Amino acid sequence: MKRDLHLIFSLCIALLFATCKPETTKTIEIPKTTTDPYIAGIDISAQVFINKTNTQFFDSNNKQVNVLDFLRDNGVNTIRLRTWYGNNNDYSLQTMSQFAKEIESKGLRTWIDIHYSETWADPGTQTIPSTWKNKPFNEIIDSLKSYTDLVCKTTKPYIIQIGNEINNGFIWPTASTYDSLKFFQSLRACCNQARISSKSSKILIHYAGYRGALSFFWWLRDHNVDFDIAGISYYPKWHGKSLDSLFSTMQSINYYLNKQSIIAETSYPFTDGWNDYTFNPIGTTAAELLSPYTATPTGQYLFFRELVNRSKKLSFASGVCYWEGTWVAYKGKIATDGSPWENQTWFDFNNKALPITIGFK
Repeated sequence: MKRDLHLIFSLCIALLFATCKPETTKTIEIPKTTTDPYIAGIDISAQVFINKTNTQFFDSNNKQVNVLDFLRDNGVNTIRLRTWYGNNNDYSLQTMSQFAKEIESKGLRTWIDIHYSETWADPGTQTIPSTWKNKPFNEIIDSLKSYTDLVCKTTKPYIIQIGNEINNGFIWPTASTYDSLKFFQSLRACCNQARISSKSSKILIHYAGYRGALSFFWWLRDHNVDFDIAGISYYPKWHGKSLDSLFSTMQSINYYLNKQSIIAETSYPFTDGWNDYTFNPIGTTAAELLSPYTATPTGQYLFFRELVNRSKKLSFASGVCYWEGTWVAYKGKIATDGSPWENQTWFDFNNKALPITIGFK
């Protein structure tokens, strides 16, 4: 179903606001006025598997540490976890809710990222759960609401994220953005259910990249989607090389839409090396980096610290969340199904804490 003329007009206006500033425009630093606590976050979803092995982590003095205690003591206050639909996958709700309880017992808040899929969901993949795909649309809506309710009541998170990087919609093809009517019906159903099921939770919608983010969230606002925080993924390799544009976009979301925003995912390599035989998608070439930050422990720290410093000063920024900061090569050095992220974690190839671990302090 094609979008109507009103929708096209709204998107064009939003795009105009999103692109009217040059890349070098500086954001205006405004004293914080929000009473919500700063979100110092890290996604460590893969830690549920690492915990089942004999993998050990160490601080900068080579003293063995408990990961959750260590992160909390170094300024982290929120842990993000993804959930996949169903019980027979890596990140089932049962598995992640148990981990969430352990996290909260350490005095940390949880942020649950619902993928609405039995596997990875991102702008290029949003596979509908197999048991939903042949249902009539009204039954899919019921399934979305029921699953959202179950996740909220099982985990009771500080933040509930409705979908992962839903630039192009979710549960394809049912709620793709190409069918805007069903997309908004589905998204509103999930958000409204989350509001009912977990009244204290912040509702977050997640978009990959800063280009197009303002027009997307403006589109949601115009179609009465109920959410609190606009989440943006930022990886220099895929999303652009301008921190000024990133923060200008976040500022525009606050100014025009009256929404808080957060860097919901980011990471940076501390080396271009590998510690297993599993392909690493980031950090193999200089073109993937953001100047002047090098693929070194210092470069990784300085990149992250710049994001934290800027976001802490700005009234419209809720915080920063680093993606999979503990996903070390836990299956060994020759594993082809190990970690694709071990060159971007907060621990080196000996699982010793890197300078970035103090990045929130």
